[in-house]
Amino acid sequence: MKLLLVVLATYFLHCYAEWPANLKTFSHAIKGAYCNPNQEIEIFKYSRGPAVITEQWYTGAECFGPSTIIRYYMDNNIKPYIEMNLYLAHGIGFVSNANEVNGTLKSKMATSDKEDGPGYKRKFNGDDPGVPWGTKRIGHTAKGGGLYNTIRLPFQKSIRITFETPYGGYYWYIVRGAENYPIKIGDLVLPKSAMLKLYKIEKYEMQPSEYVVVASTANKTGLLYKVTLAATSSDFNYLEACYRALIDDASDFQFLSSGTEDFFSFCILLQWWFISHRPCWFNVSPKPWNNECLQIF
Repeated sequence: MKLLLVVLATYFLHCYAEWPANLKTFSHAIKGAYCNPNQEIEIFKYSRGPAVITEQWYTGAECFGPSTIIRYYMDNNIKPYIEMNLYLAHGIGFVSNANEVNGTLKSKMATSDKEDGPGYKRKFNGDDPGVPWGTKRIGHTAKGGGLYNTIRLPFQKSIRITFETPYGGYYWYIVRGAENYPIKIGDLVLPKSAMLKLYKIEKYEMQPSEYVVVASTANKTGLLYKVTLAATSSDFNYLEACYRALIDDASDFQFLSSGTEDFFSFCILLQWWFISHRPCWFNVSPKPWNNECLQIF
């Protein structure tokens, strides 16, 4: 009976699935290569667009660590279209070295039996960065590496991917994608000309009650796809900051949240003990229980 079900499912897909014209997948892997410190290293190049990068995986703590910068050169441009910190791009902030983020769960075990709520006893420190985790789009699954993402990265003609790190060591890398692959965010199918753009603010010291423009664009059509925040302060009042959006010709802001923590789908300052009075980072969209989180403009 199991074999019969497999055959029927395959027949159904073959007969009724509407595949895009000229759809062709590609993949590339690097195993145990050596990276020299402070040198830009090319790890992938592809020149048969339009196409989309659909998955990437990185491991090797020295080469793919918290200080690693990833660059994406699109459509034969000599300047990177996207330049990002590898760990922050995967929702991990405020770690000084790979050993800190890849620490074992055992080394982070709490000794306190303090009650954190009715019927609940804390068994380990909730902000342990060494705990493996993963979502539909990003994750960190192994000591020493295991960073992955399935964020769609479209290009029209070509793409070149490089990285640079201050340390030397060995690394492993996998990238996958497809030519003429449609991009669907939530229930929306994006136009073929859509491109992913990164806005970033780094090492910025905010003043109390200061308004900060996280991203701004004009005369463009698009959607807000993903937000990552890494911040530290002498107190947690900044976690009551309300995210706002001014879309198109609107004369007033839309409130996206009543505070910072609920913008990232948490509540009551993450039960307070989770943050443990340390620098914290948040990552939103896609959320674990939703397909995507969108703001369209």
